[in-house]
Amino acid sequence: CKIGDVIYSNLRWRGSYLREKDAPYAYTVCFIGINGSESGGGGFVNVIRENGSMLQFNFSQFGKTVFLDRDEAIRVSARDD
Repeated sequence: CKIGDVIYSNLRWRGSYLREKDAPYAYTVCFIGINGSESGGGGFVNVIRENGSMLQFNFSQFGKTVFLDRDEAIRVSARDD
């Protein structure tokens, strides 16, 4: 994953207007931070949505709720339903 990549997530934040039918949601990576802390997820990526709002995902979320590939996000979501 690098700056400018698009990643996908099925997570919806409280108060966020994301329609379930639009999942998985696409986010553009705008910053990558490294920290050695297991409790901090090992590092993080800041992402930006189409509307300009910024969110943060921990590295530990990749493969669970955050994905590099849209099809994988769909597969995992279907498996968890």
